[in-house]
Amino acid sequence: MSVRPHLYVQDPRLEFVSWLQLRTEEGNARWNRQKNVIEMNLAGSTQMEFVTYQNTNGVEAWELFTVRDSQGRELIRATPPRGIPNGSPLPLSLDMAADALFVAITNYEGCGPLPSPAF
Repeated sequence: MSVRPHLYVQDPRLEFVSWLQLRTEEGNARWNRQKNVIEMNLAGSTQMEFVTYQNTNGVEAWELFTVRDSQGRELIRATPPRGIPNGSPLPLSLDMAADALFVAITNYEGCGPLPSPAF
């Protein structure tokens, strides 16, 4: 009997970003929109931030996603994915997970602050 390799490697950064996406979709995350930035702080100790811009079609897009701890140390850094595999139901990379989170944030009705988190 052969052993199949796991297609989904457990990466705590990927799991964290996926968790943020779920909380955002549930309306349990507070994202604040500022000029060229969408950000959120968790309990004053962890800061998540998307650096955004208006693309040539006038649609908001992102160019950098970071997560920093209370000392400002960068824990996660992602840039938009260059290509997405066809038919992939799960984020396969940190960049894809960050892109899915950005879509969840911008698709939330009235994304501007979201309801208070229930963490």
